[in-house]
Amino acid sequence: MANPHSSARLTLRLLEHVTVAALPPAARILEVWYPLIGDDPHQRVLDLALDPEPPVQLTHDPEHGNPLLYLRCPGPSPAGLDFTVSYLIQICALVPPAVTEEEAAEPALPSRFAARPEPAAEDPLRVAARLLRAARAPHPAGQDRVDVLLERCRRAGLRARPVVGHRILIGSGGDGIAVAHRWVELFLPSQGWLPGDPGCGALPLGGLGCDHVTRSRGRRILLQPVQQGRRLTSLSAPYGEADGRRVQVRSQLRATVHPDLPLDAPPPAPEQLPGLAEVLTDDRELSRLHPPPRRLRLRAGASLLQDRSLADWLFVVARGRVRLTRLTVSGRRLELESVAAPGVFTGARLRGGPAEVVEEAEVRVLSRPQVEQLARRWPHLAVELAETLSRRLSDAEERLEYLAYHSVADRLALALLRHRRGEDGLVDDVTHQELADMVGASRETVTRLLHGPVFRGAVRVLPRRIQVTDPAALVEMLDG
Repeated sequence: MANPHSSARLTLRLLEHVTVAALPPAARILEVWYPLIGDDPHQRVLDLALDPEPPVQLTHDPEHGNPLLYLRCPGPSPAGLDFTVSYLIQICALVPPAVTEEEAAEPALPSRFAARPEPAAEDPLRVAARLLRAARAPHPAGQDRVDVLLERCRRAGLRARPVVGHRILIGSGGDGIAVAHRWVELFLPSQGWLPGDPGCGALPLGGLGCDHVTRSRGRRILLQPVQQGRRLTSLSAPYGEADGRRVQVRSQLRATVHPDLPLDAPPPAPEQLPGLAEVLTDDRELSRLHPPPRRLRLRAGASLLQDRSLADWLFVVARGRVRLTRLTVSGRRLELESVAAPGVFTGARLRGGPAEVVEEAEVRVLSRPQVEQLARRWPHLAVELAETLSRRLSDAEERLEYLAYHSVADRLALALLRHRRGEDGLVDDVTHQELADMVGASRETVTRLLHGPVFRGAVRVLPRRIQVTDPAALVEMLDG
């Protein structure tokens, strides 16, 4: 096996297959929490493809912020469940801070004739480096080096947390395996969180090679939604429950070396300027960014949440359709907007409610610095993006006006006009409940109006679809 630790940068394709063992025939609900590999200063997830059959929810544990994939299967098959998650990850080796072995050594004892100096507070970096070196020494059988280091940091007054991940062992052909591995992160006020791996003597404090992939942090994990079993010691593998009782979940992770993506490239000189949608959906253009933005492939029913930070500034819907919703205090769902490809929305829109995937979608996630890189490369895109968001604001203000001053029938007429197809007037793939979410009413009210005298002659209700037969009558209703 080759050692990628010596590389400064490495791009890996990781493919993880998850299988839930056979379930009891009487099982009613199967829940699976899958720990997603996320971003940190050491690694960046460039591409993420989810392939589970049931609807999924992207969430995180509330205490440590580890990203999670939550699956809930009502009435699961006794044969169990299996799905695949694919990653494209770019890993950059961390450079350790300047601390030598001499600085980390035990301080020399003063001579018996020398004046005793006043005790001074020792540099925390030197203390942490010495504790890491001591944890690598042989210990009694049954003592894990990570646990030893965590305990010694606690006694020394240093904050420390366990990290669970993988060591990637690459063969000569570029294929490899991922072995479960643990290390520690120590917090120093002047340096932040520094990794320390007591199981790898070649890595100094603060250094982490390209053979390490971080999965989760912390211990005594409380999942979200909350599991019925005990807190998890660590979040190193998928966890499952059937009717509240733990079930066995198996996972196998394979790794393949991927050609490194370019960090920078000179801007081309095109004869005509590309449009916003063209640039934001062009893989070659986005690969020039540093780092390249993540790509999420999500099936219908998945939800995007954004309640930890606004690091994900712009979401680009390259394929499919996403519905932005908001939950009211009473629990009623209100649809804010439906974004179809190619379309964009900002991460701030997710603070009030989730983005639900209506059709199988591909979403690119850009941070604010990445959008600024694109704006410097194509200055006209900043104006086009401002115009796009301004149109969204105008549409939202128009909807707010109708919600405040117009009847439910008027709001329903406006929704039908917006979602109908121009050639035949059909409103496809929109249920009565979704129309109710758009207009801020109940499903029963929408159904009663569609079959009532107000829309008679202007709308025809068909099985699983609605057809606007007289759009002029709906326009006249709104004008009146």
